[in-house]
Amino acid sequence: MIFKRFLFRRQQPADTPENQHQKAKAALAAGDRSERLEACRHLLDLVELRNLAEADAEAGVRELAQARYRKLLCGQEIQVPTLTARLAELSHLDDQRTLVQVAAHAKEPELRLAAIQRLTDQAA
Repeated sequence: MIFKRFLFRRQQPADTPENQHQKAKAALAAGDRSERLEACRHLLDLVELRNLAEADAEAGVRELAQARYRKLLCGQEIQVPTLTARLAELSHLDDQRTLVQVAAHAKEPELRLAAIQRLTDQAA
């Protein structure tokens, strides 16, 4: 009977993306630097990441949020927002460095083309 507990453990439910997103939002609201860094690693909301990259008080959090934002926008993560969400976010973007990265590294040709059309820097 005692060994039954060890042999037949119940499977823990997997952490869903919605739960991860809620945990990340709570960590961002907490205000602790290490919690905000951890939240940036799990956040899937492009608008929230862009806001963190522009306005967070800590340089390390801003850099991590910007890097994650670019990776998600390019589709280089396992879980990414939908293509339509990324195209909508791209339409609001004016940062030329990010547009160059998306134009060069995005997985979807539609996203690369949209980034190329928004570039104003002729050298890029």
